[in-house]
Amino acid sequence: MSSRYEKEVSNYHKKDAIIALCFFVFSGIVSYLNGTIVRLFDTSLQVSQMLGMSVSLLKVAIIFAIVLISKQGISSLGFHKQNLWFALRLGFFFALIPLILNNGILTGLINGWELNEFGLMMYLLLYIFILAGHEDILFVGYIQTRLYGLVKDDKLAVNIGAGLFALAHIPYGLAINGIGFLNMTLILWLIATFFLHRAFVQIFKRYFSLFTVTIVHVAINWTGAALWRQAYENWTIVSIWPVISTIVLVWAIDIWFTRVSKVPE
Repeated sequence: MSSRYEKEVSNYHKKDAIIALCFFVFSGIVSYLNGTIVRLFDTSLQVSQMLGMSVSLLKVAIIFAIVLISKQGISSLGFHKQNLWFALRLGFFFALIPLILNNGILTGLINGWELNEFGLMMYLLLYIFILAGHEDILFVGYIQTRLYGLVKDDKLAVNIGAGLFALAHIPYGLAINGIGFLNMTLILWLIATFFLHRAFVQIFKRYFSLFTVTIVHVAINWTGAALWRQAYENWTIVSIWPVISTIVLVWAIDIWFTRVSKVPE
């Protein structure tokens, strides 16, 4: 671990971990209720997106309140100016992988797809930034760091955090689709999110900066859904390229930090 990350997580105790785990349960309940509202009222796509953004911002506000009341400060979530340029540069560096592969530039050029309208791409960028950013704050900046109050072993703590991040994707989909949501596709998706969280934590440790994580996370989700007009007309192509992109991204981050880059003091 980097000295900054190790120092930060050493500050937490059982109480901090328990509060974080309680918030995880609360977040799951809210996500399920969000999905239930969307299903019962048969809301339009735009209304469901607005509701999703509102719920995400509410969760972030509660997390900010918790860390401020606890006198931990938002810097404990990874929001600070130290090494900011290096953190941003690292984020954009790894964001190149999904921008090229994950229904990104290369995929669109190979298949001759048309770009979405600029206004739609920018709206979806905002939408994805809020949803991805709230997940990064919740699972990387908050829950993952507080888990060390209960789990002192780094590898175990990261794996538990990855498991929680994967499980967090179930309640909303279950509320929308019912028991049919629990299928093999979901299992593969949960495996992917598990390893993505591990990769997110790996780049988070470099500068203890959530900016790095969010840049990569937004790039993954935005290229997967917002760049090309025809992205969802061919599900075979849509499923293959994100799998390739995820494998390459996780592999590249692991190689970079285990064999190439030294963690700064």
